[in-house]
Amino acid sequence: MTYYPYVGNVDLRMKTDGPKLLSDILSAPGGRWTQTKIAAAMKPAVSRQAVSYWADGTSRPDTDYQAQLEDLLRIPMRAWAKRGAVKKTGTNG
Repeated sequence: MTYYPYVGNVDLRMKTDGPKLLSDILSAPGGRWTQTKIAAAMKPAVSRQAVSYWADGTSRPDTDYQAQLEDLLRIPMRAWAKRGAVKKTGTNG
């Protein structure tokens, strides 16, 4: 079986920018993921605003949430490391 790294119609193979990947997944036509669904899927849950900040690059998830995003949406943890000096966030955005 061949593995195709897609979430919806977003091809994750060549992308290494975490905020861009998350933004693309959220804006995919007919996409099944919303900020609210992603926030609720995180353990412990995060705010919808935190997911919004991750998607626009204002902040980035801490490593526990990065690992969950990798499992849930296939966004590699290394994609978040490329960002410059931005605020890391957990549950409070």
